[in-house]
Amino acid sequence: MPGRRDHTEPHNVIDANLHLLDRQIVDSDGLLAGKVNDLELTIEDGRVRVTGILAGLPALLPRFASGDRQRTLLEAWRMLGVTRADRLIPGRIEVSKVECLDSAVHLNCGRDEVAVPDEPQPSQRRLTRLTDMNVQSPGARRDRVLDARFSRANERDLADAELCGLIVGPDGRPGSLLGYDRTAEHGPAPVARFVRWVHRHARYLPYDESVEIDWDAKVIATTARSQFRPLTQEP
Repeated sequence: MPGRRDHTEPHNVIDANLHLLDRQIVDSDGLLAGKVNDLELTIEDGRVRVTGILAGLPALLPRFASGDRQRTLLEAWRMLGVTRADRLIPGRIEVSKVECLDSAVHLNCGRDEVAVPDEPQPSQRRLTRLTDMNVQSPGARRDRVLDARFSRANERDLADAELCGLIVGPDGRPGSLLGYDRTAEHGPAPVARFVRWVHRHARYLPYDESVEIDWDAKVIATTARSQFRPLTQEP
């Protein structure tokens, strides 16, 4: 699929699980407006872009359960407010309302204008569905997605953030590498070395024409042309 980007400059990329999920959302008046519980991804012409931040229990609960357990949790949440038709729809914040990112997500508007429930469209998926997928490669090895990397036109916000690669490995859960896998200079040094050793089989998979995402089957298929890369070099 032509046109996919692979911007790997440190200032130009963001790892969604590590840098965004569970971050506090702060409005333009400095008031707390919730947390980033998931991201809305829009698929268009083979590109996967971040188009919204999802907040609230309807976005959070599916991260901790699947199948019947997930349905039970969501039904219990719905029954607590049966008069609200949008009870199971997460609040949504347009990426255009993100002013900047640091240890929190700062908005350019008041909190009364954000987290409006909005029905998802057929072309939209959730980040946590992507980071719950298995990776099938030509060899016998089976990996799973641990994080998703997005390139950005502007390092300060999420405008034009587009999927450029996946962090995959045979072990762990999304976020379990704690960022120690991303760079060789991430201390304290003994902890960094230990975490990188535990996850020594983790690697980076650029999202290019050789990678196909099956959202319904929750599988990412690679070919012999897929170029897996090491995440970091030991100091």
